[in-house]
Amino acid sequence: MIEMATVIETYDNGTAKITIVPQDACKTCPLNGTCSNWVSRESLHYIVNNNIGASKNDTVKVEFSEKHLVTHSFIVYIVPLISLFLGAYIGKIFFSETVSILLGFAALGITFFIIALFDKKMKDPFKGEAKIVEIVTEPIKSSYSD
Repeated sequence: MIEMATVIETYDNGTAKITIVPQDACKTCPLNGTCSNWVSRESLHYIVNNNIGASKNDTVKVEFSEKHLVTHSFIVYIVPLISLFLGAYIGKIFFSETVSILLGFAALGITFFIIALFDKKMKDPFKGEAKIVEIVTEPIKSSYSD
């Protein structure tokens, strides 16, 4: 996946901090307003590989690993759903229907808590998995507004 971004800081270790702003396509997307990345309508910041030597304030194209995105999406969306059903199923086998429902939601809550802990430890999920592939001469134009 390729995204347009602006370099906001460069580091000596060959990485750069970039910011990605919502694009015009976000306005017409059917998931507008529900996409967790753009809910706040704020820029997203990532640390990415900067092997081509982009400088501060450069507009760049950034390539994100699709495998990495799919893996993280699975962890955030599918694993909690599996834990909900698994908790409810285990509850149904050993207990009543009411306990089954409570156990399902408890499993869901615990899963979200564990994911949140790991998310805070990771700080930047794309570090080392994304790279600047091109410096673009024209600035990013976004007329996105709510």
